Amino acid sequence: MIYRLFEADVKSGVLVGDQFFPGHSGMFDQAEIHAAFLRWITLQPGTRIWVTAEDAAGNTTRKGFYHYIRDRGFKSDVLKISDSFLGLTMPDFHLGDREVQFEKADHPLLEKFKVVNSELRNANVKVLSMPADTEPKMLWSQKFDRMPGATRAGFGDKRTYTYNGKEIGQSRHMGIDLASTAQSPVGAANSGRIIMAEPVGIFGNTVIIDHGFGLASLYSHLSNMAVSEGDRVEKGIQ
Repeated sequence: MIYRLFEADVKSGVLVGDQFFPGHSGMFDQAEIHAAFLRWITLQPGTRIWVTAEDAAGNTTRKGFYHYIRDRGFKSDVLKISDSFLGLTMPDFHLGDREVQFEKADHPLLEKFKVVNSELRNANVKVLSMPADTEPKMLWSQKFDRMPGATRAGFGDKRTYTYNGKEIGQSRHMGIDLASTAQSPVGAANSGRIIMAEPVGIFGNTVIIDHGFGLASLYSHLSNMAVSEGDRVEKGIQ
């Protein structure tokens, strides 16, 4: 989204439903022209979208604009949760005082999974949704690449989790799962700056690359991380 501001020192961006995507100056020669990148693919028809601006005094204004969101369906998957899966994965998560609560349940690992797949997932997604540390310049060039491999899950897929034939939760898959051989190197989708390289809950080892202007790429479920926060990377395998 590209828009022009008529006052300086204004916080601005695009409000999509209840999610805010900040705008940044610097993409164009005119400082008053701002650009904001927003996530679009899982929007549903009827979602309200506004350009919004707030001055130093807290006065806020918003401007709607014509847009069309095409109704589309996303793939639905049913994931069957087994006792062996619970026994393999749930001990890796430590949820503090909640552990006592799980121990009192008839099926401790299943109750723990429900919390991990809902509360912890939502908290992790919130942390990773928007890069707070971004440079107001274009760090990328040309098109973005992705790691070769077979696609096992797509962006926007709706997942329903069942245990012994009974539904125990749902989630929206906000990434692309790629199948490859163990320990395969993961290259950067484009040039940029590392703004996160650490374990993040259900996502495991996670790296985020800032490509500038709030645009970032995220890599999770990594066996190990060969970069650190602040590193500069180029497109591809270093």
